[in-house]
Amino acid sequence: MDIMPEEPVDFAEHTDQAMPSKAKEKHGGEAFLLATPSALIAERPAGPKTQFSIDRGDVRGDLKRDTHYLILGFDTEYQQLQEFYTNKEVRNRLAKYEVLSYQFYAINYTGAEWSGIAIPEPGRRLSFTEFLVYALGKGAMLGEPIPKTIILVGHYNRADVPAFDDTKQIFPRLKNVRNSLVSLGMPVKVRIAFSDAKDDHADVNVYVRDTILLTAANRKSLAQIAPLVGVEKIKLADNNEEDRQLKKLMKLVRADDWNLFREYALLDAEICARYYKRLADTVADITGDFAPTALSSIGMKLLIKDWEASGLDPVDVVGRERVEEKVYDDKRHIFRTQKREPFIQELHYWIDFATDCYHGGRNEQMWFGPSPVGDYSDYDLSGAYPTVMAGIGRPRWTEAHTVRTFSEIAPDDLGLVWVDFEFPASTRYPVLPVRSQNGIIFPLKGRSCCAMPEIELARQMGCRLNLLLGISIPRDVNDKIFFPFIKQSIANRFAARDAGNEFDEAFWKEATNSCYGKTAQGLRDKRVFNLRTKRGQRVSPSPITNPFLAAEITSGVRAVVGEIMNRIPAHRMVFSVTTDGFITDATEAEMAVAKSGPLAQKFGRLRQELTGIDDTLKEKHSVRQLLGWRTRGQATLRPGEAARDESIVLARAGIKPPIFSTELDEQNAYIVETFLDRSATSQIDFQVHTSIRETILWDADLVSKKIPRRISMEFDFKRKPHAVAMLSGEVLPLGRKFEHVVFSTRPWETIEEFNKLRRFWDDHWSTNRRCIKTLGDFRDFARFFDMIAGLDAKDAPYLKRTPTADVSRLQRDLCRAFKHGQAGLASYQSMSAADFAALLNDVGLQDYGIVTTRATVENGKRAVFKPHTTPRTARIFQILERLTERLPNLEAAAILTKSMIGYELEEALSASCQFIDRVRGSRSLDGNYRDNVDEGAASVRLY
Repeated sequence: MDIMPEEPVDFAEHTDQAMPSKAKEKHGGEAFLLATPSALIAERPAGPKTQFSIDRGDVRGDLKRDTHYLILGFDTEYQQLQEFYTNKEVRNRLAKYEVLSYQFYAINYTGAEWSGIAIPEPGRRLSFTEFLVYALGKGAMLGEPIPKTIILVGHYNRADVPAFDDTKQIFPRLKNVRNSLVSLGMPVKVRIAFSDAKDDHADVNVYVRDTILLTAANRKSLAQIAPLVGVEKIKLADNNEEDRQLKKLMKLVRADDWNLFREYALLDAEICARYYKRLADTVADITGDFAPTALSSIGMKLLIKDWEASGLDPVDVVGRERVEEKVYDDKRHIFRTQKREPFIQELHYWIDFATDCYHGGRNEQMWFGPSPVGDYSDYDLSGAYPTVMAGIGRPRWTEAHTVRTFSEIAPDDLGLVWVDFEFPASTRYPVLPVRSQNGIIFPLKGRSCCAMPEIELARQMGCRLNLLLGISIPRDVNDKIFFPFIKQSIANRFAARDAGNEFDEAFWKEATNSCYGKTAQGLRDKRVFNLRTKRGQRVSPSPITNPFLAAEITSGVRAVVGEIMNRIPAHRMVFSVTTDGFITDATEAEMAVAKSGPLAQKFGRLRQELTGIDDTLKEKHSVRQLLGWRTRGQATLRPGEAARDESIVLARAGIKPPIFSTELDEQNAYIVETFLDRSATSQIDFQVHTSIRETILWDADLVSKKIPRRISMEFDFKRKPHAVAMLSGEVLPLGRKFEHVVFSTRPWETIEEFNKLRRFWDDHWSTNRRCIKTLGDFRDFARFFDMIAGLDAKDAPYLKRTPTADVSRLQRDLCRAFKHGQAGLASYQSMSAADFAALLNDVGLQDYGIVTTRATVENGKRAVFKPHTTPRTARIFQILERLTERLPNLEAAAILTKSMIGYELEEALSASCQFIDRVRGSRSLDGNYRDNVDEGAASVRLY
């Protein structure tokens, strides 16, 4: 998703005379960077300096009308002054690298190309204008005309822009777009002064671009985009490890082999220039526009052009209108006309509600720890978001109306609802989203804001629904507003693939996939660091942002995924789900049945219309044994038999392997060992780069930081732990044995249960950290949680401060229950108070200094008995076990706080037993799920 909205840029529209005062304000009052017409540059280490100059006549064209431009691919080579920096060193402005060279590769509108490499003096840096004049002057020496529009393009240029010594002048003129430094509509304006005379100057507009924003998600490195433009990256050594080490020691490479250094350095600049040229030509051929700042904008712009070509007004299509109003400009003391495109009145008051109905993808880890050995497949919905978008008919926005019953929402309407819901207790994967501070949760019952695709699925599953409020918008189902564009984009992509044109294939794939994000841009309070104001600002909407469409699209994807998951046989596992895909051990035949539901069938028909085939699901990976710990946290213990990358599942959940672990199997091995070897106090050194914020606030270059962080590889509890056991096995790639606790999960009853556990985890468990690695760890965690969860807020501090508070509470509750004949003690009323007191002392209360007397028992009648108030601690269980042997009718559950996790003392597992080879769930006659255990394995009790 883009950070800022973006209109097609006309490079000819900005001039110094026409520059609005607002632009000068944005640039701190300076409209231009001032440059001299010459630069003195050394083009090799310790070499002589040459003067590169621009004459007044070299700069040609008219900024108002001329569309010619020069592409300058640029790059720097540098070496950190130390391997890693600390946060303290960054804040002390010590995070610096040594600049070894600046290089460029120029492609002019005339077709001419030239390049150059500048070597700064030791300890000195070139200014932005020096570098620019050097590149332009070298072209002028070749007789090339210099256009007034320059495209300066690097790759991950926030590494290279700080290399200039005048960054304080440059940064206010740039924008932070997804951690890249680029110019948007307003260029960096440079004035080259040839003399002191007022009019003796030439102005050029420099548009800063970053190829990392212009590449597909799976091609983010220069090595990956180089083949798309017919270039191959140079390696500094044949051995991969040696190559990586030399890249850290570029100063040594420059000293030992100047020709290799120069060739390597220039090639990166060339790749950037050629890639941008190829992309700009492609966009110009298709749209007539110049290439945008980010590739994700291209799909939206093509979509808008498609609407316009079909006679549709893009503003009207997304439910907006054009408004002009007079506003008073305090600074200029005049009234000016302001143009806006707000939502139409019929939608205006529903925008917040529609935004509440918009949720992201479904992300849950269904199993904690190593999985049983089996055959697991990682499935994705093919083109999930574009396909669901393609099926959306054009909404008749002006006919939006509220509804109070589901019958008022026609099958083809775009409906958003606020509902109370309750799924059957046996439901494995509820499908109505409830938002929490920790993401979306799918409980068995509660209240949800969502769109109708998930309501349709909930009805299939027997969910009880009560509509509280809804909005319905009729649609023209035969006028699918996204379908023509998406179908044509897919056709273009397939044609490029068949022709072996990797560049166009990647281009059309990104154009197809990027539109969904634009419908949701700016809906949530996502913030980005502003380089000028030096603080965060909210991301702005895109021209097609619409919460109704965003809610419908995401609901549609979650509904199809949820339907397939719930149709997988009960004896099969869904290991995890991530956005538009999931991992399961279901067979091919079972998956064919699972995707036969009405929503998946509808999705398949759309795929058929778009591509000519029903390719609803595609298998990405196939593995034999998995490791899972939290949302987006999965690794592989036993690879499959497919090609290497397809036989390993790896989602790191924010944990970064060392930089030297570049191969997928190396990263997987690191993650697995980190999980198995973790402890409550384990820390790992995260190797990260300085942020843009640090670059702006503390003048930091892009250098590596090593930050010690506690390992966060525990379960996130988006689902409730269920069956628990120990599992032992072997990590085949590493040849090491393991034994670790595992548990299956089930949905939470309510969002309140989840919130209570997460508060406990953050507020209580964090003060006494333990990893959940054994049955004992889990037992302690579950009991401590059940103890705290069952108490009133006022009781929790008391129980934590007083060592025997739990036993005192048990004494109080038993005496009250006895005197009032509650908790099964009515049948023991013939027992005297003295005898009951002696019994309590005998079963162990006095062992903890809590002595019961006849008076203590008699005092029990002064207050009513309140069930479920004694905390679930280990010693409470022991005392109640002994008491129940003496008083069989005692209802211990009425004494104890209610269990939320349900790990009981009498749980029939031991730390030494092996878990089942496979969890085989079957549905019993009463509709509840139970686990069948292979012969010879330990029994598993579910709660």
